[in-house]
Parts: sequence; structure tokens; C-alpha cells
Amino acid sequence: MQRNKISFKGQNIFIGIDVHARTWEVAVLTESGFAKRFSQASSAKVLFDFLRRNFPEGEYHAVYESGFSGFSTYYALKEYNIDCVVTHAADVPTTQYEELMKTDKVDALKLARSLRADEIRPIYIRERENIDDRSVLRIRKTIQTQLGGYKSRVKHMLHSNGVEMPERFAKHGTHWSRFFIKWLKEDVTLLSPTRKSLDLLIMQVETLRSTLLTATREVRKLALLDRYKDNYELLKGIPGIGTIVAMS
Repeated sequence: MQRNKISFKGQNIFIGIDVHARTWEVAVLTESGFAKRFSQASSAKVLFDFLRRNFPEGEYHAVYESGFSGFSTYYALKEYNIDCVVTHAADVPTTQYEELMKTDKVDALKLARSLRADEIRPIYIRERENIDDRSVLRIRKTIQTQLGGYKSRVKHMLHSNGVEMPERFAKHGTHWSRFFIKWLKEDVTLLSPTRKSLDLLIMQVETLRSTLLTATREVRKLALLDRYKDNYELLKGIPGIGTIVAMS
């Protein structure tokens, strides 16, 4: 006797995922309200195989909260034609019960229900080809911040050791020039007979300056790419906007 094949063709299947490094807690809801909850390995293929077996030919829609996994889960699900959105945890409607009984299972079901109710506010996700570009800009900003911190440490060390700044470096614009670095290296003496601590700080400043210069050059290269060039040139035409701001 031939068994009727189950099909969810034309039906939306809503999947809430609580993402962890090794496992996912998953809740699956149909349009009619049927639910399945389970734990699985953190794998898009494992989830897809489950959906294909239990909800064949359905239209799969998934959601998870942004966090440590970034967007790798998003792109992995997309490769299996699972429509996916990512949301901030604070933007997911939460009942008092869900707050009091917060578990991975509860969170996954909450996400699936919110997705089915069209209550999810997805965050913007860049194309894969742009991810490294944005990382370059973020890393450059981090390096710039670190450089500022090390420069402040050098000046604090000078003050705490009673070192007076020569008149030729009185203006702020002369700080950290080639001549200023030369003075730091050759002429500054500290209270102690040695100055290894200052030399280490200067070495770190020079390393960060070199890395910052490399990062800035990479940003300028990005500005010339076809995917950024038009918008970049428009923004650069506005007075006061430079390369870094235009690319940020």
C-alpha cells in the first residue's frame, strides 16, 4: 500500500535558533501552530536535513539573535536556501513569563513566534564581499585609538619624571614630528639612570604609526573599487569630509 507523501509546499515554516558555539537550540513553528523543539549541532546542514525530512518542500524562514557568532550562521543558512534574518535581543518582544523562565528553549520558541507574528526587526547585513572591507575600517579606528593612548602614556611619563618640553615643541602641531621623536630618543633623561620604559613606549608608538599608515593606504585602495567609487566621490565633494569619513 502506497503511503501519501507529506508535503508542506506553499507553507511557511518559522525557525527560531538560540545560537551557541557547539550547539543550537531550535524551535520550529508551522503556520497552523504545530511546533517542534530540539537541540542539534551548530550546523546549517544538520538543520536543513531535519527540515527536509520533517517539513518537506516548505518555505523556511529562520531568525537568531546577533552575538558572538556574527553573521556566519546567517550566510551558512542562506547557502541552504533558508531565508534568515538577524535581530538584536533587545528588539524581540518578551513576555513576563519568558523573562522569568529564560532558557535556551524558551528563547528559541520566542524567536520563532515573533518571526511568525512579523514582530522581528532585522538588522542590516552587508554582502559577504564587504565584510572584510568593514573590518579594515574598524581595525584602523582601533589602531588610531591605541596610538592616542600610547602617546598619552609617553607624555605622562615625561611629566611624572619632570621632563620639560623644549620651546620648539611648545605648539601642539609639532608634537610627534620626526624631530620630536628624535628628541625623545636622544635627549630625554628620566629620574632613574635608565630609560627602558620610555624606549618601549616609543617603540610601540612607532609600530602603531606604521600600522596605521598601512591601514590608511588600504582604505584609500578600497575607495577606488567600483562598489564604493561613486558614493565615495559624492561624499568627498562635501567640504570637510575626507577619505576616512567618506568610507566609514
